[in-house]
Amino acid sequence: AVHGVRHFRPGHGPKTYEYGTGGLAVALSAALGWSVARIGRADVGAADANYDSAHPLKAALVSAGLATPGSVLVDIHGMNDRFLPIELSVGLAQESPKSVDMALAFAASAERFDTTLDIGARTTGLTGRHHGSMTYWAQERGGMAVQLEVAAYMRRRAQNLYARLRLLRILKAACTDL
Repeated sequence: AVHGVRHFRPGHGPKTYEYGTGGLAVALSAALGWSVARIGRADVGAADANYDSAHPLKAALVSAGLATPGSVLVDIHGMNDRFLPIELSVGLAQESPKSVDMALAFAASAERFDTTLDIGARTTGLTGRHHGSMTYWAQERGGMAVQLEVAAYMRRRAQNLYARLRLLRILKAACTDL
């Protein structure tokens, strides 16, 4: 989760954090027994890993052996509620066959939980296609990767515990099916 803290995007200055994305990444990794990579508060002021091809997070993933063919990356982002009724949007970056399969697993899981999902970010336009994006970067290394955009109301801590639990169930079911 690269947007769990405030960061800087080239040409745009500071970008506010996307609430709940870091915690969601940690919860999902714990539920699946997967590794998690996220930017911490100590890294505030760092560049945006989705725009910096030499970002330290990418170097750390390579060093840990987590950016290889066959690896799985779910790049969790926060999406504005202006896209409602779409609750989840899956960006496919280069639309590799493995990543399309992953998006289909997310779509099937979302349907089981009565959640609207924009597969391929066709409606939201949040595709992850930027060459520096984590999704594009992981796919370049042979990994299965998607950019998962989550509606704001599903990420709010105190206001909607049911939505957050439903979200975790959707993601866990989808990733278990991979």
